[in-house]
Amino acid sequence: MVLSLADQSRIIVRPSGTEPKLKIYCEVVKASGHASLSDTLLICEAHCESLIDTIGELLLQEPA
Repeated sequence: MVLSLADQSRIIVRPSGTEPKLKIYCEVVKASGHASLSDTLLICEAHCESLIDTIGELLLQEPA
């Protein structure tokens, strides 16, 4: 399953081919503009961590 977000980020969820678990991937698109590559990378990493935290919270919620 691919979830495309409004800011061009993507979350990919797929089953493992060898183990009974889900794998979740996060992609972030960010134009560097005038920022250095290392600064842009830090921004992207923070955005991915935020998305992963949100996914974790959603997965741990009790069903309604």
